[in-house]
Amino acid sequence: MKQKLFLLAAMLLTVGAAKAATVTISAAGLVFNPANVTITLGDTLKFVYASGMDHTTTSTTIPSGAAPWNAPLTPSSNTFIYVPSVAGNYAYVCTPHASLGMVGTFTVNAPAGIADREIVSALFDIYPNPASNVLQVAQKSTTRPAIVTVTDVNGRQLLQATTNGGTARLDVSALVKGLYFVNINQDGKHYVSKFTVDR
Repeated sequence: MKQKLFLLAAMLLTVGAAKAATVTISAAGLVFNPANVTITLGDTLKFVYASGMDHTTTSTTIPSGAAPWNAPLTPSSNTFIYVPSVAGNYAYVCTPHASLGMVGTFTVNAPAGIADREIVSALFDIYPNPASNVLQVAQKSTTRPAIVTVTDVNGRQLLQATTNGGTARLDVSALVKGLYFVNINQDGKHYVSKFTVDR
């Protein structure tokens, strides 16, 4: 048992050493650039309108359990943030220009050696899930500050709190029923977990 715990701790340290990244994909003319990227679970995709006509970024094929998206990319709505919560292959299009070849893909890899869900559950308790009024994020092994944000399936930040004494409390009573994401940033590392609001 001690050996298993040691191996888990070693994997967590190895995985945690990699910092979360933000990858920018621009919509310019009739192409997404870059059109194909590979990222790691916990990284962020930032779609940006660069030039040309009005565009969208719209999911077409996503892994089971992932959140679909459909967002405009226009001069007045020029940025869309998507934080994948499930490893796998994703495909998306610009709806008005898909027939002209404006398509893209990205692959989300799980951190080496251990699933993201296991990393989060080893470091944090996120409860209750589903939540109705208050969601709590409790650190298991450290009281170093962490910034906790709640985002919707479109990547919009809705709530933010900082752990105080190892626990962050977020008032989710105003959120509508549905799927949300907890993003935890601590010591330059980024963790993501899903939760639902239900009443």
